[in-house]
Amino acid sequence: MEALLRVLRISLYAAWAFLLPTAVQAHHSFGLYADELVELQGVVVDVSWRNPHVRFTMEVEESDGSKTLWTLEAGASYVLNRRGISEDLFAPGKTLFVAGRSHTREAGLMLLSNVLLETGQEILMTGGVEPRWSRDIVGSDSNQIRQDSASLESGLFRIWSRALLRPITYGEDLPYKNTPLTGGPQWIERLNSYAQRCEPTGMPGVMATPYPFEFVDKGDSIELFGFSNNAPLKRTIYLPAAEASLSGITADRMGISRGTWQTENLFVIRTTRIDWPYFDDTTGTKLSEDAVVTEYLRLSEDRSGLDYLMQVEDSNLFDQPVRVIDTHWAALGESLVYPTECTN
Repeated sequence: MEALLRVLRISLYAAWAFLLPTAVQAHHSFGLYADELVELQGVVVDVSWRNPHVRFTMEVEESDGSKTLWTLEAGASYVLNRRGISEDLFAPGKTLFVAGRSHTREAGLMLLSNVLLETGQEILMTGGVEPRWSRDIVGSDSNQIRQDSASLESGLFRIWSRALLRPITYGEDLPYKNTPLTGGPQWIERLNSYAQRCEPTGMPGVMATPYPFEFVDKGDSIELFGFSNNAPLKRTIYLPAAEASLSGITADRMGISRGTWQTENLFVIRTTRIDWPYFDDTTGTKLSEDAVVTEYLRLSEDRSGLDYLMQVEDSNLFDQPVRVIDTHWAALGESLVYPTECTN
Protein backbone atom coordinates (compact mmCIF):
# COMPACT_ATOMS: atom_id res chain seq x y z
CA MET A 1 0.00 0.00 0.00
CA GLU A 2 1.68 3.17 -1.23
CA ALA A 3 1.71 6.23 1.01
CA LEU A 4 -0.51 8.97 -0.39
CA LEU A 5 -1.01 12.66 0.20
CA ARG A 6 -4.58 13.87 -0.09
CA VAL A 7 -6.38 16.94 1.22
CA LEU A 8 -10.02 17.46 2.01
CA ARG A 9 -12.15 19.27 4.51
CA ILE A 10 -14.20 17.48 7.12
CA SER A 11 -16.81 18.69 9.55
CA LEU A 12 -16.75 17.52 13.14
CA TYR A 13 -19.93 19.38 13.98
CA ALA A 14 -23.13 17.90 15.34
CA ALA A 15 -25.83 19.83 17.20
CA TRP A 16 -29.50 19.72 18.04
CA ALA A 17 -31.78 22.77 18.31
CA PHE A 18 -34.17 23.23 21.24
CA LEU A 19 -35.30 25.92 23.69
CA LEU A 20 -33.53 28.99 22.25
CA PRO A 21 -34.73 30.11 18.81
CA THR A 22 -32.01 32.77 18.42
CA ALA A 23 -29.09 30.59 19.45
CA VAL A 24 -26.23 30.00 17.05
CA GLN A 25 -24.33 26.88 16.12
CA ALA A 26 -20.74 26.00 16.95
CA HIS A 27 -18.29 23.14 16.71
CA HIS A 28 -15.61 21.82 18.98
CA SER A 29 -12.47 23.92 18.88
CA PHE A 30 -9.52 22.31 17.10
CA GLY A 31 -7.89 25.66 16.38
CA LEU A 32 -4.32 24.35 16.67
CA TYR A 33 -4.78 21.80 13.85
CA ALA A 34 -4.98 22.45 10.11
CA ASP A 35 -8.24 21.86 8.25
CA GLU A 36 -6.68 19.60 5.62
CA LEU A 37 -6.36 15.86 6.10
CA VAL A 38 -2.96 14.29 5.51
CA GLU A 39 -2.36 10.57 4.97
CA LEU A 40 0.72 8.72 6.26
CA GLN A 41 1.95 5.14 6.39
CA GLY A 42 4.30 3.88 9.08
CA VAL A 43 5.16 1.44 11.84
CA VAL A 44 4.03 1.91 15.44
CA VAL A 45 6.98 2.20 17.83
CA ASP A 46 5.23 3.31 21.04
CA VAL A 47 1.71 3.55 22.52
CA SER A 48 0.67 5.85 25.39
CA TRP A 49 -2.89 4.86 26.41
CA ARG A 50 -3.29 7.69 28.91
CA ASN A 51 -4.94 11.03 29.58
CA PRO A 52 -5.34 13.77 28.49
CA HIS A 53 -5.26 12.02 25.08
CA VAL A 54 -4.15 8.66 23.83
CA ARG A 55 -0.99 9.03 21.75
CA PHE A 56 0.96 6.76 19.40
CA THR A 57 4.44 7.23 17.98
CA MET A 58 4.81 6.05 14.38
CA GLU A 59 7.96 5.83 12.27
CA VAL A 60 7.35 7.08 8.73
CA GLU A 61 9.74 6.51 5.82
CA GLU A 62 10.05 9.63 3.69
CA SER A 63 10.45 9.68 -0.12
CA ASP A 64 14.22 10.20 0.23
CA GLY A 65 14.57 7.11 2.42
CA SER A 66 14.96 9.00 5.69
CA LYS A 67 12.75 8.14 8.65
CA THR A 68 10.66 10.53 10.70
CA LEU A 69 8.84 10.00 13.98
CA TRP A 70 5.23 11.24 14.08
CA THR A 71 3.10 11.61 17.21
CA LEU A 72 -0.50 10.65 16.51
CA GLU A 73 -2.99 12.10 18.98
CA ALA A 74 -6.43 10.55 19.54
CA GLY A 75 -9.24 11.04 22.02
CA ALA A 76 -9.46 10.04 25.68
CA SER A 77 -9.16 6.33 26.46
CA TYR A 78 -12.77 6.27 27.78
CA VAL A 79 -14.08 7.57 24.45
CA LEU A 80 -12.05 5.09 22.41
CA ASN A 81 -12.96 2.15 24.62
CA ARG A 82 -16.67 2.95 24.42
CA ARG A 83 -16.44 3.11 20.64
CA GLY A 84 -15.00 -0.43 20.67
CA ILE A 85 -11.42 0.69 20.02
CA SER A 86 -8.86 -1.12 22.18
CA GLU A 87 -5.17 -0.54 22.86
CA ASP A 88 -4.09 -3.85 21.32
CA LEU A 89 -5.12 -2.63 17.84
CA PHE A 90 -2.09 -0.30 17.90
CA ALA A 91 0.59 -2.57 19.33
CA PRO A 92 4.22 -1.63 18.53
CA GLY A 93 5.42 -3.22 15.31
CA LYS A 94 2.10 -2.90 13.50
CA THR A 95 1.96 -1.06 10.19
CA LEU A 96 -0.75 1.60 10.01
CA PHE A 97 -2.13 3.78 7.24
CA VAL A 98 -3.55 6.89 8.90
CA ALA A 99 -5.35 10.12 8.08
CA GLY A 100 -5.50 13.18 10.28
CA ARG A 101 -4.92 16.88 10.70
CA SER A 102 -1.38 18.09 11.30
CA HIS A 103 -0.58 20.54 14.10
CA THR A 104 -0.05 24.12 12.93
CA ARG A 105 2.77 24.86 15.40
CA GLU A 106 4.41 21.55 16.23
CA ALA A 107 5.99 19.51 13.42
CA GLY A 108 5.31 15.78 13.41
CA LEU A 109 2.08 15.96 15.45
CA MET A 110 -1.24 14.80 14.00
CA LEU A 111 -4.83 14.64 15.28
CA LEU A 112 -6.12 11.27 14.06
CA SER A 113 -9.41 10.76 12.24
CA ASN A 114 -9.01 7.39 10.41
CA VAL A 115 -6.69 4.40 10.76
CA LEU A 116 -6.40 1.46 8.34
CA LEU A 117 -4.95 -1.76 9.74
CA GLU A 118 -2.99 -4.34 7.73
CA THR A 119 -6.03 -6.64 7.98
CA GLY A 120 -8.07 -4.15 5.92
CA GLN A 121 -10.13 -3.10 8.92
CA GLU A 122 -10.67 0.66 9.29
CA ILE A 123 -10.91 2.44 12.64
CA LEU A 124 -12.94 5.65 12.94
CA MET A 125 -11.12 7.55 15.69
CA THR A 126 -13.76 10.22 16.38
CA GLY A 127 -17.47 10.86 15.92
CA GLY A 128 -18.77 12.27 12.66
CA VAL A 129 -15.94 10.80 10.57
CA GLU A 130 -16.79 8.81 7.44
CA PRO A 131 -14.89 5.68 6.32
CA ARG A 132 -12.16 6.41 3.74
CA TRP A 133 -10.85 3.01 2.64
CA SER A 134 -12.89 0.05 3.92
CA ARG A 135 -16.34 -1.32 4.69
CA ASP A 136 -14.98 -3.31 7.64
CA ILE A 137 -15.37 -0.66 10.34
CA VAL A 138 -14.57 -0.30 14.05
CA GLY A 139 -15.70 2.76 16.02
CA SER A 140 -18.91 3.63 14.17
CA ASP A 141 -21.39 6.19 15.47
CA SER A 142 -23.98 3.58 16.38
CA ASN A 143 -26.17 4.76 19.24
CA GLN A 144 -25.20 2.70 22.27
CA ILE A 145 -28.22 3.40 24.49
CA ARG A 146 -29.06 0.54 26.84
CA GLN A 147 -31.71 2.05 29.06
CA ASP A 148 -31.11 1.77 32.79
CA SER A 149 -34.80 1.26 33.55
CA ALA A 150 -34.18 0.50 37.22
CA SER A 151 -33.26 4.14 37.87
CA LEU A 152 -36.07 5.89 35.97
CA GLU A 153 -37.80 6.90 39.21
CA SER A 154 -34.62 8.69 40.31
CA GLY A 155 -35.25 11.42 37.73
CA LEU A 156 -32.27 13.75 37.54
CA PHE A 157 -30.43 12.09 40.43
CA ARG A 158 -28.38 9.37 38.77
CA ILE A 159 -25.47 8.91 36.37
CA TRP A 160 -25.88 10.33 32.86
CA SER A 161 -23.75 9.46 29.85
CA ARG A 162 -23.38 10.86 26.36
CA ALA A 163 -25.76 8.82 24.22
CA LEU A 164 -23.73 9.39 21.07
CA LEU A 165 -20.02 10.12 21.32
CA ARG A 166 -19.62 13.03 18.93
CA PRO A 167 -17.34 16.06 19.47
CA ILE A 168 -19.16 18.45 21.79
CA THR A 169 -20.31 21.74 20.33
CA TYR A 170 -18.22 24.47 21.87
CA GLY A 171 -16.10 27.50 21.13
CA GLU A 172 -15.70 28.42 17.46
CA ASP A 173 -17.98 30.07 14.89
CA LEU A 174 -19.81 32.17 17.46
CA PRO A 175 -20.94 35.78 16.85
CA TYR A 176 -18.09 37.51 18.64
CA LYS A 177 -18.48 41.26 18.99
CA ASN A 178 -14.81 41.76 18.05
CA THR A 179 -11.87 39.48 17.46
CA PRO A 180 -11.69 37.80 20.87
CA LEU A 181 -8.67 38.35 23.07
CA THR A 182 -6.52 35.31 23.71
CA GLY A 183 -5.15 34.29 27.06
CA GLY A 184 -1.69 35.62 26.23
CA PRO A 185 1.42 34.18 27.94
CA GLN A 186 -0.69 32.68 30.73
CA TRP A 187 -2.65 30.61 28.23
CA ILE A 188 0.47 29.56 26.29
CA GLU A 189 2.06 28.39 29.54
CA ARG A 190 -1.02 26.35 30.41
CA LEU A 191 -1.26 24.90 26.91
CA ASN A 192 2.36 23.78 26.94
CA SER A 193 2.35 22.50 30.53
CA TYR A 194 0.90 19.04 30.95
CA ALA A 195 0.93 19.55 34.71
CA GLN A 196 -1.46 22.47 34.26
CA ARG A 197 -3.48 20.72 31.57
CA CYS A 198 -4.13 17.93 34.08
CA GLU A 199 -5.79 20.40 36.43
CA PRO A 200 -9.54 20.97 36.15
CA THR A 201 -10.71 23.70 33.85
CA GLY A 202 -13.46 26.13 34.88
CA MET A 203 -16.90 27.15 33.69
CA PRO A 204 -18.13 27.12 31.03
CA GLY A 205 -15.62 24.78 29.35
CA VAL A 206 -15.71 22.22 32.15
CA MET A 207 -19.06 20.98 30.81
CA ALA A 208 -17.68 20.26 27.32
CA THR A 209 -16.72 16.71 28.19
CA PRO A 210 -17.67 13.23 26.97
CA TYR A 211 -17.48 11.67 30.44
CA PRO A 212 -20.51 10.62 32.51
CA PHE A 213 -21.96 12.87 35.24
CA GLU A 214 -23.85 12.13 38.43
CA PHE A 215 -26.33 14.47 40.14
CA VAL A 216 -26.76 13.91 43.88
CA ASP A 217 -29.57 15.43 45.96
CA LYS A 218 -28.14 17.20 49.04
CA GLY A 219 -31.34 18.85 50.23
CA ASP A 220 -30.64 22.58 49.87
CA SER A 221 -28.22 21.92 47.01
CA ILE A 222 -27.42 19.48 44.22
CA GLU A 223 -23.90 18.14 43.76
CA LEU A 224 -22.63 17.34 40.27
CA PHE A 225 -19.77 14.83 40.14
CA GLY A 226 -17.78 13.64 37.15
CA PHE A 227 -14.53 13.98 35.29
CA SER A 228 -13.61 16.75 32.85
CA ASN A 229 -10.49 18.01 31.14
CA ASN A 230 -8.27 15.41 32.78
CA ALA A 231 -9.37 16.04 36.39
CA PRO A 232 -12.20 15.08 38.75
CA LEU A 233 -15.09 17.52 38.74
CA LYS A 234 -17.35 18.66 41.57
CA ARG A 235 -19.92 21.44 41.24
CA THR A 236 -22.41 22.63 43.85
CA ILE A 237 -25.75 23.93 42.57
CA TYR A 238 -27.61 25.85 45.26
CA LEU A 239 -31.39 25.66 45.42
CA PRO A 240 -33.60 28.62 46.52
CA ALA A 241 -33.64 27.39 50.11
CA ALA A 242 -29.89 28.05 50.35
CA GLU A 243 -30.02 31.62 48.97
CA ALA A 244 -29.48 33.30 52.36
CA SER A 245 -26.15 31.51 52.86
CA LEU A 246 -24.60 32.39 49.49
CA SER A 247 -23.27 35.84 50.38
CA GLY A 248 -20.34 34.40 52.33
CA ILE A 249 -19.27 31.88 49.69
CA THR A 250 -15.99 32.53 47.86
CA ALA A 251 -16.28 32.14 44.09
CA ASP A 252 -13.93 29.73 42.35
CA ARG A 253 -13.40 28.47 38.79
CA MET A 254 -16.88 26.87 38.85
CA GLY A 255 -18.55 30.14 39.84
CA ILE A 256 -21.66 30.37 42.01
CA SER A 257 -24.49 28.26 40.60
CA ARG A 258 -28.18 28.63 41.48
CA GLY A 259 -30.71 26.08 40.29
CA THR A 260 -34.50 26.09 40.07
CA TRP A 261 -37.09 23.62 38.82
CA GLN A 262 -39.12 25.49 36.19
CA THR A 263 -41.37 22.47 35.63
CA GLU A 264 -41.32 18.88 36.84
CA ASN A 265 -38.90 17.98 34.04
CA LEU A 266 -37.01 21.24 33.41
CA PHE A 267 -34.16 22.29 35.71
CA VAL A 268 -32.39 25.61 35.03
CA ILE A 269 -28.99 26.59 36.45
CA ARG A 270 -27.65 30.15 36.43
CA THR A 271 -23.94 30.62 37.19
CA THR A 272 -22.22 33.94 37.97
CA ARG A 273 -18.98 35.14 39.62
CA ILE A 274 -16.82 32.72 37.66
CA ASP A 275 -13.20 33.03 38.78
CA TRP A 276 -11.67 31.54 35.63
CA PRO A 277 -9.91 33.52 32.88
CA TYR A 278 -11.01 31.53 29.82
CA PHE A 279 -14.26 31.31 27.91
CA ASP A 280 -12.66 28.66 25.68
CA ASP A 281 -9.33 27.50 27.04
CA THR A 282 -8.49 25.45 23.94
CA THR A 283 -7.92 28.74 22.11
CA GLY A 284 -7.32 31.08 25.04
CA THR A 285 -10.44 33.19 24.44
CA LYS A 286 -10.92 35.40 27.50
CA LEU A 287 -13.99 35.30 29.72
CA SER A 288 -15.35 38.45 31.31
CA GLU A 289 -15.87 38.59 35.06
CA ASP A 290 -19.45 39.68 34.26
CA ALA A 291 -20.22 36.51 32.29
CA VAL A 292 -23.44 34.66 33.09
CA VAL A 293 -23.87 30.98 32.16
CA THR A 294 -27.37 29.51 32.00
CA GLU A 295 -27.88 25.75 31.65
CA TYR A 296 -31.15 24.06 30.70
CA LEU A 297 -31.61 20.40 31.64
CA ARG A 298 -34.81 18.83 30.34
CA LEU A 299 -35.82 15.29 31.29
CA SER A 300 -37.62 13.32 28.60
CA GLU A 301 -41.21 12.30 29.36
CA ASP A 302 -40.16 8.73 30.19
CA ARG A 303 -37.16 10.08 32.16
CA SER A 304 -34.67 7.96 30.22
CA GLY A 305 -32.98 10.93 28.51
CA LEU A 306 -31.73 14.38 29.43
CA ASP A 307 -31.35 17.23 26.93
CA TYR A 308 -28.66 19.73 27.90
CA LEU A 309 -28.17 23.25 26.58
CA MET A 310 -25.77 25.95 27.74
CA GLN A 311 -26.23 29.66 27.00
CA VAL A 312 -23.56 32.27 27.74
CA GLU A 313 -24.08 36.01 28.19
CA ASP A 314 -20.90 38.08 28.12
CA SER A 315 -21.18 41.66 26.89
CA ASN A 316 -17.43 41.83 26.30
CA LEU A 317 -17.60 38.92 23.86
CA PHE A 318 -21.09 38.90 22.33
CA ASP A 319 -23.91 41.29 21.44
CA GLN A 320 -26.49 38.72 22.51
CA PRO A 321 -26.78 35.51 24.53
CA VAL A 322 -25.33 32.59 22.57
CA ARG A 323 -25.67 28.83 22.70
CA VAL A 324 -22.30 27.15 23.18
CA ILE A 325 -23.12 23.54 24.16
CA ASP A 326 -26.14 21.58 22.95
CA THR A 327 -26.14 17.84 23.59
CA HIS A 328 -28.04 14.87 25.00
CA TRP A 329 -27.36 12.51 27.88
CA ALA A 330 -28.90 9.10 28.49
CA ALA A 331 -29.15 6.67 31.39
CA LEU A 332 -26.82 3.91 30.16
CA GLY A 333 -26.15 2.29 33.52
CA GLU A 334 -22.48 3.31 33.44
CA SER A 335 -20.32 4.06 36.46
CA LEU A 336 -18.47 7.32 36.90
CA VAL A 337 -15.12 7.41 35.11
CA TYR A 338 -12.13 8.74 37.05
CA PRO A 339 -9.01 8.16 34.93
CA THR A 340 -5.99 8.20 37.20
CA GLU A 341 -3.17 9.14 34.85
CA CYS A 342 -2.72 12.44 33.07
CA THR A 343 0.69 12.70 31.44
CA ASN A 344 2.48 13.85 28.33
